[in-house]
Amino acid sequence: MKFQILLCLTCLLCFPATIQGSLDPDSEYIYQHLETTDPITIDGILSEEIWSQLPVAGGFWMSYPVDDRRVEVDLRTEVRLTFDKQFLYIAAVCYGTDDYVIKTLKRDAEFWDGD
Repeated sequence: MKFQILLCLTCLLCFPATIQGSLDPDSEYIYQHLETTDPITIDGILSEEIWSQLPVAGGFWMSYPVDDRRVEVDLRTEVRLTFDKQFLYIAAVCYGTDDYVIKTLKRDAEFWDGD
């Protein structure tokens, strides 16, 4: 009986320690950004060399129609960040199969009136 209790206590004490050591919940959400000294042109074309050197933030979660899984590969979004002495630059490449058209830019439009 003492052996079984000792075995159970050992398992209970060791299990949380192995879980904590193997999972770092924040490590997946850290982005290593780079500063740029080259001028960035805001034109929607990522032709500057810095964009190819930056890591890609991805692996986002869906919010519609469900919010319990990651986005499929063919609908992914890739985000890159860089900065200089004056500005923060954010580039997002959004993949998808449909052509989305924004119907209105009105501020208080109904949900189904916009993209």
